[in-house]
Formats: sequence, C-alpha cells, structure tokens
Amino acid sequence: MSFPAVAPAVIRREARNLAPAKGPARAAPSVVQLSYQRMNLRTIDLNLFVIFEALMAERSVKRAAQKVGLSPSALSHGLGRLRAVFNDDLFLRGADGLVPTRRALDLIDPVRGGLKQIQHALADHVRFDPQTSQRAFKIQFHGYLTGALVPGLCARAREQAPGVKLIVEDPSTAADMELDDPGNIQIRIGSAPALGEDYKRDPLFEDRLVLALRRDHPVAGRPLTLDTLCDLSYIEVLTPSRHPTKIDDLVRQSGLDRRIALETPHPSLVVPIISQTDLGAFLPEQWVRLHCNPERIVILPLPLPESSFTVEQVWHVRNDRDPGHRWLRNLIAEAGKAVLAATARRNPAG
Repeated sequence: MSFPAVAPAVIRREARNLAPAKGPARAAPSVVQLSYQRMNLRTIDLNLFVIFEALMAERSVKRAAQKVGLSPSALSHGLGRLRAVFNDDLFLRGADGLVPTRRALDLIDPVRGGLKQIQHALADHVRFDPQTSQRAFKIQFHGYLTGALVPGLCARAREQAPGVKLIVEDPSTAADMELDDPGNIQIRIGSAPALGEDYKRDPLFEDRLVLALRRDHPVAGRPLTLDTLCDLSYIEVLTPSRHPTKIDDLVRQSGLDRRIALETPHPSLVVPIISQTDLGAFLPEQWVRLHCNPERIVILPLPLPESSFTVEQVWHVRNDRDPGHRWLRNLIAEAGKAVLAATARRNPAG
C-alpha cells in the first residue's frame, strides 16, 4: 500500500535543510547515534519519515522525489540522514531498483500507521467528515442531564459518525472543571461560574427545579408552602462539595432546612424510591417529565425564588472554529430540542 503525498508544501519548505549546501564544502554536522529501542523523536526531522515512506513505495529515488516534491539530490541527502539516524543502509541498489533492508521492512508498518494517523488528525481539523472520522470527544454532563441528553445524542452520533467515540464524564468525577483540553465540551446547569472571554456558551433549553412526589402522597393535592417543604423528608443524590449543583445553590439561598432521610450517589434510585415511599425529591422538571410516569409521579412548583435555570453547553474559544467540534455542538443542540419535544409529547397538557 502506498501512502498519499503528505504535506508537500511542508516538505518543500524543508528542502533547503535536506539539499547539500552550495559554495565551499562544509563539514557535515555530527549525528548522534541512538539505539533503535531508545530513539528520541526530538532528534529526528519527522519529514524524513515521509521520505522513507515514499522510497518504500516507489523503490526509486527519482520517483520518490517526484512524489514528495523534492529534487532527487535533496531526497538522496534525506536518505543519507535516515541512514545515519537508524545506523542502517535501509535501501540497497538492486537490478529492479532499491531493495529495502530488514530494518526498513520492520519500520514501514509503524511509520505508515503514524503518518496515516497524523494525516487523519490534520484533515479532521480542516475538513471534518463525520462518516470517516475516528475522533474522540470528551463531554461533561451534570448528573440528571446524562439520562436526558446522552441517549439521543448517542443515537444521532452513531447515525452520522459511526467511527466517532464519545467519552461521557460527570464533572463531579472528572479531574477538574477546565475546558482546556482539545475536543472537550462541558455542559453546565444553571449558575455556571464566570469563565471570562476565553469561553463561549450556547443555551440548550430552560428548566426549573420542582418537587417530585408519588401521585397519592398526602401533600400532592395541597398548596405547597415553605412550612410544607420543611415538614417533608427527602431523598438526595450526593455530589462532591467542590461541585455544588443547582439544588445545592437553591437550598442555600432560600435557607431551607430539608430533612434528608436517604442519601445516594445514584440518580437511577430516585424514581423507584419516591414511587414507593413518602419521600420527596428536588428534581429538574424536564427530566421528571421525560422519565417519570405522570400517573405515578406528580410534580409541584417550588415556592422558592431562583428555581429556574438554563441548560447550556460551554466550550473554550480555541475550539470554536474546529469543524468537528462545531459538528458535535450542533448535535448536542439537536438533542436538547429533542428533549423538549419528547416531554411535550408525554405531557400534552403541559
């Protein structure tokens, strides 16, 4: 398999480094000989690997030089540098052209694989093709949003980009809250901290916190007051204190003293427990409408200020023009719209 010409413009720019110097002869710079197992890439001009692959494909200095856009003399000089780096002839002259040595045959598969990965990575950041991309994207979702957005997002990604990998994290378990890693998107709920001009955000939908109870709960048919909220017992989904949630913010701001009867790190336990007990739960309304049977679970507006919030995606400006990143942001926006459409279908009366 021959590898297509890689970055000929880059190779041409390097030609002056590969071609023999004009004018009086100068002593060739010394080359540090490194063992094959302990080679340091910082000592190697990576353009030499493009030359090496072209020689393996063409078995001719002239044809390889045409393939990468160099003169035959510059390419021969590059071959000399390769021989010095690997302490091996790499190619011997034969009746039908260049014949690779055992070392060259051992090198060609990893070299071709590495060049192909670099080419795909560069192509994805210039022109993103979902059907052929092999990129991986890290996305951080706050707890309940995982169940609301990820299924639809994954279905869309699988349909459009079968080779793309999605890595889903909860900010509470991630190493940090930063958005600096390339390809990283973080979705935040509500009062996200001020991130400055280096970050952009896109609202997905509006939501609010509500009280969720079983349909036949004694409180379900009565007006909800602060005293009623204080009389109830609750189930709470735990998150590390360094990552406060919108629920934490709301309780702190209102001064509400909730009686917590059950703590769990698992959001999946909330619905079964409130369905079978007298416990209540503060939950995002869209999530409740999406995942709870309205015949079993009732939702009540909270008599608290600031219970509404915005679900949004936030990203670093360095990724703003990345076509793959932009594709994924659009996919996330579509998943957000689908959540609202699904909750409207399940709850036609609002």
